[in-house]
Amino acid sequence: MDIQALLKQMVDEKASDLYLTAGTAAQIRVDGVPRPIGEPLEADELQRAAHSLMNERQIRDFEFHLECNFATDLTGIGRFRCNLLRQRGMVSMVIRRIQASIPDLEEINLPLMLGELAQARSGLVLVVGPAGVGKSTTLAAMLNHRNKHCHGHILTIEDPVEYLYKHEKSVVNQREVGLDTKSFSSALKNAMREAPDAILIGEILDADTMSYALNFAKSGHLCLASLHANTSREAFERITNFFEPEMRSQILYEMSMIMKGVIAQRLVASTDNKRVPALEIVLPQPEICELLQNAKLGELNRKIEDSNHKDMMSFDQALYKLYIDGKISREEALRQATSATDLDLKIRLNNSNSSAPPISQTPSYGCSDKKDPRKEIEPEKQSLGGGIRLDLEF
Repeated sequence: MDIQALLKQMVDEKASDLYLTAGTAAQIRVDGVPRPIGEPLEADELQRAAHSLMNERQIRDFEFHLECNFATDLTGIGRFRCNLLRQRGMVSMVIRRIQASIPDLEEINLPLMLGELAQARSGLVLVVGPAGVGKSTTLAAMLNHRNKHCHGHILTIEDPVEYLYKHEKSVVNQREVGLDTKSFSSALKNAMREAPDAILIGEILDADTMSYALNFAKSGHLCLASLHANTSREAFERITNFFEPEMRSQILYEMSMIMKGVIAQRLVASTDNKRVPALEIVLPQPEICELLQNAKLGELNRKIEDSNHKDMMSFDQALYKLYIDGKISREEALRQATSATDLDLKIRLNNSNSSAPPISQTPSYGCSDKKDPRKEIEPEKQSLGGGIRLDLEF
């Protein structure tokens, strides 16, 4: 087994993932579709291949924990994120290709307003979605937009570091868990001492990390993070479920005060046999803030659908726009829809009346300099009350 040849094939075919498991052929995933390559793999050759990608520290870590995450650069081939695990007593690997350069928002069909969110002075921006939909790439494109347009200090805490940033207008410090810091908790506890203007948390997995994210945003920093959730509603529900029941309404209230945006992302099949992102975008409009403050998450999708803000949209509205723009087929739009019946009716009405206006996605939402819609909330509701307090050291 030639692991470097397999990784080069990944790059040549622009595959997103490579799966290596003993007893079956390697599989690569291209445009979301996996296919086998080569002969079934032997357990011993797979273990040798895994060790060839790791340094001594990573090998010891894997032998102790029986799993390991790391990123590796192979000269002349590319950069990859590797996950090693044991199954049935044998080594398996899942390897993701990381693009050599950080793409611009336009390159990956993302709206420019995400760049405006990334330039906010403070607040919380979440990019959510299931595994493999490009959350890391979206966050990298957003953060690099800030890097190119804003002076300051950007601090990232990742496990592992994926995209490598150049120092442009901002100084960028990237800390990898296990290499540059002992743990997420240790890095987050000391982050304030490092005077960042923007902080990227690779992934929020627990109440401790979420509490730090909230406090960073409340203390005047911009915090960007990813979270595993299929929709924005699921994201809010997962966040509250990190905490004890008596704290959940307070968490939603604080989210309403510091949220700059929640972007839920999917990848859908495009008409050119590739994939294109479909985004549900939630912004801190007064009706959304009020809904969060009253913990009425069941009404969130309707509020998004009914909003007249040109940059806020539901998944079905995003799918409709992609269909109108000719980027996805009607069949794919309906297959991915939250309500296929409603979307089908909307498409039929559009086809019978070509003057029906498509949803605009013209970016104009200014996060740092323009009017903050949350200031329309009554003054007595601006107080955060007790909130969450951590021992954040300055």
